[in-house]
Amino acid sequence: MYAKLALGRNETGFGLLMSSMGIGSLIGAFLTATRRKEKINLNLLFKFILSVSLVYILLGINKSYKVACVLFVLVGLLAISFNTSANALLQLSSSDEFRARVLSIYFLCNAGTTPIGNLFTGTISQKISPWAGFYISGLVTIVLTTMVLITTFKRKSLEKTK
Repeated sequence: MYAKLALGRNETGFGLLMSSMGIGSLIGAFLTATRRKEKINLNLLFKFILSVSLVYILLGINKSYKVACVLFVLVGLLAISFNTSANALLQLSSSDEFRARVLSIYFLCNAGTTPIGNLFTGTISQKISPWAGFYISGLVTIVLTTMVLITTFKRKSLEKTK
């Protein structure tokens, strides 16, 4: 829908957008594989998710196909970096006896909520415009991430004062 209605491209254009995301994912996987485990923390995860949200907003205001290809590379890079870093952080932070349970809940939340997000974004894109799906998804993600960020740091500061 985005490739056709927003950027005026056909199936080949859509395929190139998806290939751009794949290239970004491959780069993100290589960068994540070279990162030391000591560098993975909550701050890094928040940076990844806020960055990909900003890229979604940029996709929501973008009208250029070439710029969209570059932005999709960034989406792939940031998304795979977030997912692999979150997975690694959970595995490194979990005790052996709970690791499988923690990861199953993580994957349930991560993959299990995808259809809900797709329904939300698809409905917005269909009812408002193809750009609006990206733009509003980016804004909603920033708001929700900011709420989690504030809650997390408030809890940590309360724990330090005790």
